[in-house]
Amino acid sequence: DRFGTIVAGHQLPPRTALVGLKWVNGSTICGLLVKYVSTYAERVESAMPYLFNFYTGAEELVPVPTLPTLLRHDLDYDPGGQTFMAVRSYLRAFPPSAAAVKPASHGGSTTADAVLLDELVELDRAGNVLWQWKAESWAPYKASQWNPDGKHPITDCSAYGLRQCRDWIHINSFYWDSPNDAVYVNLDHLGTVVKIRKSTGSVLWGVGDLGGFSLLDHAGARQPRLWSHSNSWEFLGHDENGEQRLLLFDNDYYNTSRPPK
Repeated sequence: DRFGTIVAGHQLPPRTALVGLKWVNGSTICGLLVKYVSTYAERVESAMPYLFNFYTGAEELVPVPTLPTLLRHDLDYDPGGQTFMAVRSYLRAFPPSAAAVKPASHGGSTTADAVLLDELVELDRAGNVLWQWKAESWAPYKASQWNPDGKHPITDCSAYGLRQCRDWIHINSFYWDSPNDAVYVNLDHLGTVVKIRKSTGSVLWGVGDLGGFSLLDHAGARQPRLWSHSNSWEFLGHDENGEQRLLLFDNDYYNTSRPPK
């Protein structure tokens, strides 16, 4: 409760964690139940949508294949349509650029770049894919623009049989506005949030490094960047002028253009 007293609880299975936890209604939560290979949580064994009702104790785990794709980071549930939306990652091989031929520890080789890409998928309660949106359709991988720094870091890809790969997009949070046919998606490593019309998969707008909006700080001054490696984007609705408002957590990693305090 608001005083910090635990009023209800539920113990998860060993070597698991709930990611993207959200309330569906006053009694039920949803999340991505991630199971790790060992107690050190260094490698994912499976990740599946999960529902739990605190009042009845009923729980539901939706079976989805683990590889060659993997669910990660965030999950949402539409009680009206009884479907889930999740982030699904997959690997692709791209021809390397001369500047991007790095050791295998950087996800590169002389023959191909191993690139981790993300898509949004809508799943029914049997795990079937009903809809998908590939982020690379809007922001294709460009080997010449990739470098192993804080903006596009290398990632542990042991679940895919690789030591490391290039995490190009990294969708780490989204907000599914089902009644208004919209999804707000955070493309973390590209420093951009986009709004998608779900029925068509078209991007209505983007804000951030790849967006089309001017970025103004709290004093109204234009800035090249207002956040870096953000997370937990939420749609707050509209203000008195009808403008859309979004809330984010800013990690502020590798931000070389912090606005003045």
